[in-house]
Amino acid sequence: MHNDGRKTDIIRTLREDRRLQMIFFAVVNMGWNLLYGVANGVLGVLYRSGWFYTMCAYYVVLGVIRLYVVMAERRAESRGTERDEFLFAGAGTLFLAVILSLIVLHTISDSVGKTYHIIVMIAIAAVTFFTVVKAVVNAVKAYRSRERLPLILRNVSCVAAVGSILSLERSMLGTFGSSTDRFTYVMEGISGLAGFLIVTALGVSMLLRAKSASDALVREKGEWDGK
Repeated sequence: MHNDGRKTDIIRTLREDRRLQMIFFAVVNMGWNLLYGVANGVLGVLYRSGWFYTMCAYYVVLGVIRLYVVMAERRAESRGTERDEFLFAGAGTLFLAVILSLIVLHTISDSVGKTYHIIVMIAIAAVTFFTVVKAVVNAVKAYRSRERLPLILRNVSCVAAVGSILSLERSMLGTFGSSTDRFTYVMEGISGLAGFLIVTALGVSMLLRAKSASDALVREKGEWDGK
């Protein structure tokens, strides 16, 4: 009975505390990112695909970003915490943008097309759908919000969705298209550039928020010293 009451209290707290909900789902998504990253690594070994190897690193880095944000949220609320979270997430996102641009360029220049099993295609499509829906939900939750946690989680979800969409496109073009087809080159080039710009913009926006938090921290320190 005591354990049942404790579980009820935990569930009630989780339902009522919006910030705790976001942290909880951030932990779940972190585990999912790491698991999906490992799955991409396994596919990279099976298909000897540089794309899957890169997507493995892509999702592992996303998982690390979420892990850092969750750990930082456990600290006391301060401008320093806000600055550190936006700085780490922004820098990590720009790192992903660079990696994404390199792998897209490699894919376009690669003359060897790879085909994938239908089960792999279905799995990638399902994950892409889930990731895009999750990104939309987080975007709605963060709409007009000035709090750092929903904004960071929204941006990270968008970055995850970009990676999933590009991965789905790459697998579909590799399986149903031709590596020498001009349409394949154009599609991969346009989508790769769009993905790079989106991820870069998200990274820069978080770095700007980190700078704003840092400037506010300096002003607060100056005001405190002046008293």
